[in-house]
Amino acid sequence: MSAIVPPNSGAGAAGLGGERFSLVTLGKKDVSPRSLMLKLFLIFWAFALLVFMSAMMVSHLAALPSPPPGPVNWQSATWSTLPNTVVTTNALTATPWQMIHVLVAECPCSAYTAQALIRRGPLADCRETVWVVGGQSPWESELTRAGFKLQEKAAEQLAKDTGIAGGPWLLILSPAGEIVYSGGYADQRPRPGIQLQDVALLAAVRRAEKVSDLPAYGCAATAYLKGQLDPVGVCRSIQ
Repeated sequence: MSAIVPPNSGAGAAGLGGERFSLVTLGKKDVSPRSLMLKLFLIFWAFALLVFMSAMMVSHLAALPSPPPGPVNWQSATWSTLPNTVVTTNALTATPWQMIHVLVAECPCSAYTAQALIRRGPLADCRETVWVVGGQSPWESELTRAGFKLQEKAAEQLAKDTGIAGGPWLLILSPAGEIVYSGGYADQRPRPGIQLQDVALLAAVRRAEKVSDLPAYGCAATAYLKGQLDPVGVCRSIQ
């Protein structure tokens, strides 16, 4: 007859303990190198996505800086070479008001602004010019067909001459050539569903109403501002 070992005896405890250890060990899944690499990849991917989304939000939700106060070097900005720009007294009589649309190439906010301009077309009682900054964009030809005058601008030179370092940016000039408005197109980032206020702003300043410059939300054009809004270069790497 076999001896019955008490459950609390040393042998029994050792045996049960060994069984318990064995069960715990068998209940765990072995972590293979492949599984570990997959987990590390998912963690890295989630972190990279977080950095990307944060950079996109900052670069498009932060308002562009306003030009510093002081005289504007319009002559160096090739102001006098624009075919529809007020330069002489006769031109002042012929062209009482002007709007200049500063759009940045490869900028989704500027692309939406361009499409809005294309849909409405140039205003009959205002001279409008589009300055394309930082390269070429597919919407340029559409703007030309719609009747807008275009001129390409180098980002760094434009910032040096006018203080404008990004876009979309709207300038409205009075018959005397005075800048009566310099800012954004709406109180938030231009995108589908947002009504641009350029026509309403022009009507207001023509009625001599006091208009506050709206913050300009969009894309940086100069290397310095790109570095400020996107220090890790996430947005620039996908352009």
